[in-house]
Amino acid sequence: MRSRRIFVFATVGIAAAIIYFFCATLLLRLGVRPASLTSLIAYGISGACSYLGHRLLTFQSDTPHGKAVPRFIVANLAGYLVAVVVPLLLTDIMNWPPLIATVLVCVAVPTLNFVLLTLFVFWKPANARF
Repeated sequence: MRSRRIFVFATVGIAAAIIYFFCATLLLRLGVRPASLTSLIAYGISGACSYLGHRLLTFQSDTPHGKAVPRFIVANLAGYLVAVVVPLLLTDIMNWPPLIATVLVCVAVPTLNFVLLTLFVFWKPANARF
């Protein structure tokens, strides 16, 4: 069961990354500027797809959206924080090669997301009736 969940989690994550890429590229080709705005819009679209994919496929959750969506946003913000802090500490402060920080972020963020989605976003007690 756990290996299936990890596989589906990775598949949904890869699909969300592809959706982000195509949305950002399309928006840029349509002339939406600045690039940071296209990235924000694409991230929102891919984030919604990620939420639905994880809710329906990875965790098969019936947690109410009013509870799960804010938690999903918090989990994403935590991942974003790691993606900002790790390069800041390792590359900018400690002068490590940027590749090390990038690889560490690529491992740490999905791991953190999996843990947070499992234990915080889509978790519910076994005896809960909601």
